[in-house]
Amino acid sequence: MRSAGEAPNVIPARSTASYEIRATAAEDLAGLRARVEACFQGAALATGCQARLTRPEPDYLDFRDDAGLARLYAANARALGRPEPVEREPFAMTDMANVSHVVRAIHPMLDIGSGDAVPHDPAFAAAAVTATADRALLDAAVVLALTVADLWSRRLYFVDL
Repeated sequence: MRSAGEAPNVIPARSTASYEIRATAAEDLAGLRARVEACFQGAALATGCQARLTRPEPDYLDFRDDAGLARLYAANARALGRPEPVEREPFAMTDMANVSHVVRAIHPMLDIGSGDAVPHDPAFAAAAVTATADRALLDAAVVLALTVADLWSRRLYFVDL
């Protein structure tokens, strides 16, 4: 929730803001948070205000992609005629990232025919409701099922791939 008063030329008695701090590695998050929170405290000090900062628990951590599991997924995608999952830079925090610190996980990108549009973009949302996207989703479900079947049939769930 955000609130900063009713008019731009009137200083409100109270303002609120929500923010999210992300890091590409969990070990960098605490230091980054300290720097950002110092900026908020510094701004409060400079303006004669008080800042009260709260944060949700637990932190959202970085995603740890399992390379062996990703290779199995890519092989199954190729076998089904799907494009290779796109290589990408490590990304900061998703709702399943904390799980990836405990168990093997992958987060393959799926081509839904959105062109250059990226997730959370209006053009991506429009592409997500097309027949092309529906076919991609069904194919991805099959590829994931095949990947799990490979993992279990080869008894690879406890070993490095």
